[in-house]
Amino acid sequence: MSQRHPKSVATDRLELPVAASITIVVVGLSFFLHWKWCGSDMQLSEAIFVTGHEFGLSTYPFSIRPFLAYLIELLTRLFSLEVKTSFFVIQFSLAAAIGLSFYYYLRQLSFSIGWSRLGLFLVLSAYPILAAHIEPMHTRDDLWAHLFVILALHSLLRAKLGTAIIWFILGCFAREETLVFYPIIIVAAGMFCGHLSRRRLVSVLVLPLLIYGSYYVFSWQDTIPSAFSMIQFNFDNPLRTSDTVFSVFMAFGFMWPAALISLRGGDRDRPNHFLNRGVLLTLPITILLILFCARARETRLFFPPFVFMIPLTVMTLQKVYYEIRPRMSTMYRAIIGLGAFALLMTGGIVLGEALFPEFEYRRCPNFQRLWAGIHFGLIFNLALFYTCRRIFVGPANRIEHTGQSTSR
Repeated sequence: MSQRHPKSVATDRLELPVAASITIVVVGLSFFLHWKWCGSDMQLSEAIFVTGHEFGLSTYPFSIRPFLAYLIELLTRLFSLEVKTSFFVIQFSLAAAIGLSFYYYLRQLSFSIGWSRLGLFLVLSAYPILAAHIEPMHTRDDLWAHLFVILALHSLLRAKLGTAIIWFILGCFAREETLVFYPIIIVAAGMFCGHLSRRRLVSVLVLPLLIYGSYYVFSWQDTIPSAFSMIQFNFDNPLRTSDTVFSVFMAFGFMWPAALISLRGGDRDRPNHFLNRGVLLTLPITILLILFCARARETRLFFPPFVFMIPLTVMTLQKVYYEIRPRMSTMYRAIIGLGAFALLMTGGIVLGEALFPEFEYRRCPNFQRLWAGIHFGLIFNLALFYTCRRIFVGPANRIEHTGQSTSR
């Protein structure tokens, strides 16, 4: 066994503390955004939370999602906490758990420590997580489902099919929409668990349908609205349409084009193939389901495919970084580059203000417009990079990094 470099050992020892520090900082910023800087559900009274909690315990489909409601019951009885306090303790703890579990999911995908830290920041600063409790987000059981899906995919990447299926079933109990991931679970099992016999694969993969399917059928109530009524609701008037467009865009912001770039040009090793298939199998159906069957202004509903979109985004940012770095070798170029970045970010913020001057139903509108503008600015910078790359850099001279395992 080769001896590891002392610096490498020191870096490994700092891996969890640094990831935890990033998590604490970003989740802390989210907390203050809700508590001090924006109008949010934190400003609602305890009575409203008690009413909402009782509604969730007794009303379908919330009543078949056990984790949040019964953990609130446990905390209020064991520690005499208010329902409101219990709710936010659970939600911000889940956000932190999502961040750390996503970090190790990226590590399992062979991203380096540095790029995994960037992915950790991206997931926690994504609008549906950062502003999870600013209306009309209405985040409740979603964070449980996000966490269980990350853990399921992480287990699949480690070829632990049984563990992955347990996490996936828990994700379905958290939110039934998690079943959207069932096709990619099957595909990933074939990709990463090939050492198992076909009979073993089939017997394990059928468990979600047997266990959760039975529970869902037994608990099912016909409350699904007409699909055409919801698509009409989501585009009923100009302001409603603006809210819907804002919601779709802000689910991922600049990650929409960034992920698409990697999706079109990604390498064909197994992790990349897994991410590409994951996006193709989950993103279109998620968008259609929400537009036709839910209130699209609740941006969180579009977010579940983040487990594929964010790694693809990190891959694009890798390529951008490795091509820009040698071209910023002089102070003059660095100043020009930073100036262009700042100018385009300013333009993006102005565009955010212009495109969304008002909302039909969205609290803290100044923050909403600012955050949209920041993402427009990042898209402008990404577009400028690829435009200049196409014009000024010949294919033979481009710096390509095909060895993803070493560049991640």
